[in-house]
Amino acid sequence: INKRDRNTFWAFGSETDEKGYLSKYSFKESIDDGATLRLHFEAVPVRLKIDREAISEAYQNLIDEHGLSDDERQKLAKRAAKTSVLLKSKDRVNAVCDHIAEHFQTKVAPNGFKAQIVTYDREACILYKRRLDKILDPEASTVVMSTQGGDPDEWNQFHRPRDEEEALLDRFRDPDDPLKIVIVTARLLTGFDAPILQTMYLDRPIKDHNLLQAICRTNRPYPDKTHGLIVDYLGIFDDVATALE
Repeated sequence: INKRDRNTFWAFGSETDEKGYLSKYSFKESIDDGATLRLHFEAVPVRLKIDREAISEAYQNLIDEHGLSDDERQKLAKRAAKTSVLLKSKDRVNAVCDHIAEHFQTKVAPNGFKAQIVTYDREACILYKRRLDKILDPEASTVVMSTQGGDPDEWNQFHRPRDEEEALLDRFRDPDDPLKIVIVTARLLTGFDAPILQTMYLDRPIKDHNLLQAICRTNRPYPDKTHGLIVDYLGIFDDVATALE
């Protein structure tokens, strides 16, 4: 981490190195050593079709439910079209999922690889799963996310004990298993190792070291795998370039 308020180099860096490095091992060195593969990035702009009636209805429901003051109403109005509403609009979810299904079936699955979808939040995970089940075999995908008391009943099907989740992830690692896609928002973005994972469909804003850790889920060597692929639905290439520096 190299920020003004949080800086690993200042806190733990070498006093003898000009930039504070204790040791350096670059992406290029890792690739040259065969420890990782190159990352390719594919931008896919998705037209945001905003459901204005749905936003207005949600806005009015919040006012009625919480009895907001005029000042609070004005603040809420400015935020009514916030990122979460836009990214989870029905038309946009359908457009993204339709593209994912077509892309996966034509460019990923034929090569024997699997994929991960990173969505905006837990609700988005469910929305994506619903849509994909209308296009692909329901067994082809699952959601991996944390659940808690008070969640909608539909979400509870994805509550799994640790041993059950590990068994599920082993199925994902198995090239012969019908489970081909895992849908996540925060889980499996760090520390998850599945070399068969080649493509990440990224539809959540992520930055800095979190972004770097996430995209590197795809660059593990695997037979006939030449690169990891990040399909970007939000235009985060600038953040990727910064994270890789």
